[in-house]
Amino acid sequence: MKRFIRYLYEYEQGKRIRNVGFVNVEQGAQESTLHIHGKGLRLSGGDALKVYLFWKEHGEFAGAHQGDIAFMGPSVNYRLRYTNEDTGGEENYDSVGGMLLKDKNGRTFAAVWEDQPVDIERIRLDTAHNL
Repeated sequence: MKRFIRYLYEYEQGKRIRNVGFVNVEQGAQESTLHIHGKGLRLSGGDALKVYLFWKEHGEFAGAHQGDIAFMGPSVNYRLRYTNEDTGGEENYDSVGGMLLKDKNGRTFAAVWEDQPVDIERIRLDTAHNL
């Protein structure tokens, strides 16, 4: 099991603008868990956040919707468990490189696993459903 913590940032026009929390990651061979902790996301009542995992695929970043976090007040505490079936296969599962949160107004929050450049605005997201 590989464990690490990454900061969660708010992005605006593809640029990191402020830290809003952290993600505790537990990566296993068959199942992984993310513990998402955010504060000061400035969400409105009734807002929900869409949760996506993303990975590098054919030189670009792609991602899949994993669920929604219902509005919970000024902070977010959410646990996401996923397997290779949730990412569309073992190849994607092994190369998950981060997670995104998006609200209905397009505000984006993300945590990136490795210190690699990721153009948050250009991640190709499967917004229709989980894979």
